[in-house]
This record gives sequence, structure tokens and C-alpha cells, in this order.
Amino acid sequence: MKILIATAKYTAPYCGAFRYTTNLLWAANQIDGVVMKAVPSSRAKAVIENWKPDIILLEFWTNYPTLIKNGSINPTGPRPPIGLIIHGITTNREVLKQVDFTISTPLLYKHYNRDKKNSYIMLPPYKPISVPPGKRRFITLPNGDTRKGVHLFEHLARKIYPRINRYGLKFLIVRGVQKYSGLPPRIGEIWPRQNDYGKVLANTKIMVHMSKYESYGYAWLEAAGAGIPVIGILTDGMRELRLKEWGMLIEHKDRLQEWDRAFQKILSDYDLWSEKAKQWVKKNIHTHEDVRGLIKWLERFV
Repeated sequence: MKILIATAKYTAPYCGAFRYTTNLLWAANQIDGVVMKAVPSSRAKAVIENWKPDIILLEFWTNYPTLIKNGSINPTGPRPPIGLIIHGITTNREVLKQVDFTISTPLLYKHYNRDKKNSYIMLPPYKPISVPPGKRRFITLPNGDTRKGVHLFEHLARKIYPRINRYGLKFLIVRGVQKYSGLPPRIGEIWPRQNDYGKVLANTKIMVHMSKYESYGYAWLEAAGAGIPVIGILTDGMRELRLKEWGMLIEHKDRLQEWDRAFQKILSDYDLWSEKAKQWVKKNIHTHEDVRGLIKWLERFV
């Protein structure tokens, strides 16, 4: 079976959609008889004509009108079955009516109320990250954009730094798309965007989630797999990952004392929380089984 993923041109290595695609490629291409490749939607026409895939997967809803517009797909004529990977609650409902099937997480499936017959449900594919030796000296916000909570993180860092510094820790912001430079050097550091996420994890003691939204929460899933505890607020992505079972859930994000108590609780028994995070991933994330199930399910459309 040949499967083509048409990706959005603005997908970047630190983006959840990019991680989803690369992890899916990694798992699917280990299955006998399956060849999966990904190309930007702008190049999809030539690949479809020359490679002739059995299945086309769209990474973002914007791909579908793009593929029709550039002539990659004739929506009224013969074409391979087309599926949509639902990446978040912003997916255009009109496009959902134009595809043959969807792939989504349990929460996104419920949100869109899809027909179960034409929907495959699985948690996001996960590939463990190779983490080099590091000092784990930071409390880290993995994306320093406004929508990801950078200003709340800076405010928190300024307020509780003296207590965190007793543990020899500082705060780290990994710069996102927006430029940010507000963290004083005595409190922490600001790193450029990281394509090598292992470097971030190697230097992180606790990962923090302050986003206004999160489709998957890949940064926190990858942190948990590396034994790094996570403290976060409840968004869709974190609800999917059941953070309360293995990390610390913050009920009121603007109450700094709630964050402070969570940091102190984890740091006072760090090995326990680290092991809880690793064991949750081990017991609940089964990417190879999920992807084998997906491939078997896709056979009905070929």
C-alpha cells in the first residue's frame, strides 16, 4: 500500500503537526508492504501523477482546497481515497464533508461527531526522543509565543525565582515564532527555536504547560517519555494525555501560589514523579499497535 501525506507548507519541526507526520511515517514504514511518504501540498500534483498513491492523507484542512486549486485532485473524477488528519478544533467542518474518512484522537472525534464507520481513532503517534546527557537545570516553557503563555511564565519566574533557585534551577524559554526577550539573565535563559528537541529535554528538570490551546501536547508527551515531570493547565491536548494521572494539574492558572506549590511538591520527591511520567507513557501510548491497526483499517478504502 502506498500512502501519500500532503503537508502544509508552514509546518515546522517544533510544530505538533510536523511531529505527528514524522512519527506516523516512522511507524508506518516499519510495516511490511507499506510505503508512506510526505510532501508539501505544492508538490503533491507531480507525486500523485508519477507515484500513484493508493491513499492520500491531508495534514491540514487547508490542503484540500489547495490540492483542488492546483489540479492535484479532481474532486468529481477518479481519484484515490482521501482522508483528513484532524489536528485540532479549528478544522473546517465543510472540508470534513469532502473527504472519505478522518483520523483523529478520541477527544477530537467526539468534538466533530464523526461517523464511526469512516473515522479511525487513536492517540497521536509517539516516537521516543534520544536525550543526550545533561544537567537538567531548567524549568522550561517549550514555546515562547504569546498564545503559549510566555508572559504568564515570565511573571511566574520573576515571582518565585528565589525559592526555585534554592534547588539550583533557573527558568528557560524556547523561542517560538514570535521574538521574545523579556526574561532577565539572572532568572533564566532564552534559547532559539530548537529542531533538536533532545537538547531541550536534556537540560529540563520540569516542563511547564501554559498554552491557551493545545491539539496534542507533543512537547509534554515527549517530556514524560524522558522522565521529565510536567505541570500544566487543562486544555484539550492535556485532557487527552490525562495529565492528572502522572503530572500536576493547575486549576487556576493566574494563582501563582498554586504553581509554586506544584513545583515544591515535585521537587521534594522528584524521582517518584519522574518515574510516574515514564510509566504512564509506557502503559498508555502504543504507537506501533495503533498504526498497524490504522493500516489494516485503511485497506477497506483501497
